[in-house]
Amino acid sequence: MSALLLQILVVAVSVALYKTRELALQDARQTAENLSIAIAGHTSTSLQGIDLVLRGMQSRIDALNLTTPQAFRAALRTEAEHQTLQQAGSGVSQVQAFAIIGADGRLINGGGTFPVPAVDYARAAFYQYLKTHDDRGAYLSRPLYRAGRGRWTMFVLRRVDGPSGQFLGLLAGAVDLDYFAGFYHSLAGQSGLTVTLLNRGGDIIASYPPIPVTGHALMPASKPYLPWLSIVASGHPGWYEAPGVLSPGMRLNVVNPLRDYPLVVSIGISEADVLADWRKESWIAAGGTAVAMLCVFLMLHALARQLQRLEASEAALAAQNTALVKVEGAISHLANHDDLTGLSNRRAFHEFLDQAIARANRSRSSLAVLCLDLDRFKIANDTRGHEFGDKLLTLLAARLGRMVGPGDTVARTGGDEFAILRPVMRDPAELTALARNLLTAVDQPFEIEGTQYRIGMSIGIACYPAHGAHAGDLLRNADIALYQAKSDGGNVSCTFDESMNARQQALYAIEQGLRQALELQQFELSYQPIVTAASGKIIACEALLRWRHPERGLIPPMDFIGLAEHLGLIIPIGYWVFEAACAEAATWPAGVSITVNVSPVQFRDDNLPAKLSEILQRTQLAAGRLVLEITEGVLLEDSSHVLGIMNRLRGLGVHFSLDDFGTGHSGLGYLRHFPFDAIKIDKIFIRDMEHKAEARAIITALLTVATALELDVIAEGIENGAQLAALRHLGCLYVQGYFMGRPQNGQDIRPLLRENHMESLNI
Repeated sequence: MSALLLQILVVAVSVALYKTRELALQDARQTAENLSIAIAGHTSTSLQGIDLVLRGMQSRIDALNLTTPQAFRAALRTEAEHQTLQQAGSGVSQVQAFAIIGADGRLINGGGTFPVPAVDYARAAFYQYLKTHDDRGAYLSRPLYRAGRGRWTMFVLRRVDGPSGQFLGLLAGAVDLDYFAGFYHSLAGQSGLTVTLLNRGGDIIASYPPIPVTGHALMPASKPYLPWLSIVASGHPGWYEAPGVLSPGMRLNVVNPLRDYPLVVSIGISEADVLADWRKESWIAAGGTAVAMLCVFLMLHALARQLQRLEASEAALAAQNTALVKVEGAISHLANHDDLTGLSNRRAFHEFLDQAIARANRSRSSLAVLCLDLDRFKIANDTRGHEFGDKLLTLLAARLGRMVGPGDTVARTGGDEFAILRPVMRDPAELTALARNLLTAVDQPFEIEGTQYRIGMSIGIACYPAHGAHAGDLLRNADIALYQAKSDGGNVSCTFDESMNARQQALYAIEQGLRQALELQQFELSYQPIVTAASGKIIACEALLRWRHPERGLIPPMDFIGLAEHLGLIIPIGYWVFEAACAEAATWPAGVSITVNVSPVQFRDDNLPAKLSEILQRTQLAAGRLVLEITEGVLLEDSSHVLGIMNRLRGLGVHFSLDDFGTGHSGLGYLRHFPFDAIKIDKIFIRDMEHKAEARAIITALLTVATALELDVIAEGIENGAQLAALRHLGCLYVQGYFMGRPQNGQDIRPLLRENHMESLNI
């Protein structure tokens, strides 16, 4: 019997060790795969930035209508062109310089010195290929060693042809490979990872740690490297185990081919490093198993002897009672503590607070409750993963524990919510000092996985007995103070007072009114014109929602849209807006479109395309006259779901405009992956363009990007003639703002649209 038990124990431990080993390898592969995805995305975005400049140069040169290589050289070897290339290079950190190469392979102009040195690329592989291949896309060269600069580089090139198809020359961007190596260093740090960027032929382009074989084949077509070549050929990420090429020992290799360029990100991890902790745990488990086996053997031997002596039965019973007490203690700990941080949980905190109130009532003393809520934690958790968020919460819990006094209690009461109980408060000033120290401590960066990350925190404070006689009252009032702190911008503390309660009641009253506003027909729409910058012709109107409250008057959307989204009321309100706006637009001239703002919450409704189709049929409005304005808040949701909804709406004929472009997280990635027809430049850039050169430069860049991507641009917030004139000069085609027309109701906008339409017909 004893031998069987020992065998079972050995088998169980062996199985557990095998599973933990596989989990360690799986976690390492997942970490490397996530890192490879981030590096692949960064690499594609960096190369797209260079290619975007080349495309702009190509469009500018095409406009010159050059027909011969001689005319191409003569027109582009000027000092003015040299300054243009220098300016283009200064705005792209990942490029060494931009250059123009003639049809004979000789350098015409570049962003370096001027006059340009005599450089001949006629023998370069990229020149020989592009000279004979009419390749319309971007072409990546093999790594080249530039002796003059003492460093390796790679060219992004585009072929330039004349109107009749004659080869005129090349446009080139010299990629700074040290830029990529520095980025890899910032990600990998001291983690022991190796990061390598290669082309699909196996040539090394950039790496960290740096290696002396840049530009040479790292992956020859031999047996040890066939898995790498197979993964690259498939075009999908994969992994394999093999002896290290650049480092000794077996390594896990994660390979991620880029979708947009013939490049490959390869990340290597030492298997020995991955399994180091597992080996330590294995030795401990083996020792523990041996001890356990010895204990089992001795226990069975002792039990046999005890069975022979009835007088030892009471001792055995006592031992069982002791074990039961330990189990009960463990269960109690789990029931009252957060399993991630080890802090007290919400249930235990409420018990401690009830006990502290009872003691304070008997001793006629005061106590305080601090409710803490993290700022920007959701962004970290969503963008870097839940494992990163868990590590951040664990480090934060430890930091909070070091900041409080010996009698205080720290608890985790929710996902990113914490609470502190100070059971004895002698002076309110100590709470101010505690809150200040907590904010200062949390503001310091957290070191996680070799990177530093900052978050903020808001604090709400309530005191007994001044702010409540019961636990529920104290926690509610501390939450109200916390809400006020977050409303004040976050990263501050706020102590409860009765005026906050009044504001909370007012908010509740608005909530109740909002629930009835749609049924009582208290919503109305105004329409603001969007016009051509050159002639002032109205091409569309934006529908703007207002709430006419019977007591508070006209309430702007910024005061109730957020609450409607939180309550889920934005769905029925949104469909009312669609119905009313489409019905109104159906009465306008056929050339005038209607634009409607759409909330992120509405895009979670799978029925949106079907219901919008019904509204268009019911109102007899052509789908092509409806433009949906969305902000980046929609795009930060589940991107695959959002893209599916947009494609279904696009199938109806509906158009899309990206609002507030240039602020927040808006970027080229959104314009490439989502079917937008137009972008709207945020009014903050329009307001600053008259006295800030950087605002004017940003507008110029946005117009260049939109032109390259064949998107319309609408500048909003135009308030004076100087702004309109400046936008006309920059080439902006469409504008919107009070200077062109204030929002008007449907009855007042219709005559204006008819008059505008008749004037355009007379023209």
